[in-house]
Amino acid sequence: MKLPEKFDLSSTEKYILVFEISNEMYSFSIYDSVEDGSFFYHEIEKKLGEDAFSAFENFYYENEFLSNSYQKIFVVNNTANFTFVPNNVFDEKKKDEFFRFNFSGNEGKVLAQTLNKPEITILHSIPEKAFDFFNRTFLNLHFIHHISPLLSYFAERTRIGNTHRLIMNMQNEGLDVLYFAPSGEFVFANHFKCSHLNDAVYYIFFIWKQFNLNQLRDFIYVAGNSSQTPDLIEQLQKYVQNVFPVDVTSSELLSLTLCEL
Repeated sequence: MKLPEKFDLSSTEKYILVFEISNEMYSFSIYDSVEDGSFFYHEIEKKLGEDAFSAFENFYYENEFLSNSYQKIFVVNNTANFTFVPNNVFDEKKKDEFFRFNFSGNEGKVLAQTLNKPEITILHSIPEKAFDFFNRTFLNLHFIHHISPLLSYFAERTRIGNTHRLIMNMQNEGLDVLYFAPSGEFVFANHFKCSHLNDAVYYIFFIWKQFNLNQLRDFIYVAGNSSQTPDLIEQLQKYVQNVFPVDVTSSELLSLTLCEL
């Protein structure tokens, strides 16, 4: 494949290369952290009967520019298998024990990503074959969980005001929910498997009721790449006064996380 002409493949050391992976799909993006607007995204297509990892592996070997040297390389792991541990109790040697307490049947490689704001470590798993491929293929590599950019973004912004905030990340096969208290403290996050809008609305208002939130005063923010995201916002606005889309791009959210690494 050919990249847009604004990308100079003879000097890729100035670019950041980001892979986003899931069981269903792999994609990559390249962007210049200095020059505004230099961003390219491509979703890797699967052939009939081909799994997402095999499609990515074949694509990698067919496109030499992916093996160039880059300023930084990130793998964004989009998985529902994640949990949190406060930084003050996290022990790297016990990360598998922490993780498998919640996901006992998971066979993947357990990864740990430590955030400064909020002060938590995200534990998540990645298939062993994907981890091995990235580890042996790329240098200067960082693995991050897909929810960390949203966490970093709102951890910086929820200290303003005295309201409760729910943050939704609507995806095609599920819903991530984050909750920040009026103090700005990160309190709760979970993933709910749902492909229908009504299911997402049910889970959101179940959590809303659990935390006894106020329909006139408190806030819901909605992010996500699902085609149902606009409809979700419309449904929520029928019952909650302050419902807003997350009006930053996925690359802007990601850059906040990259700055910490």
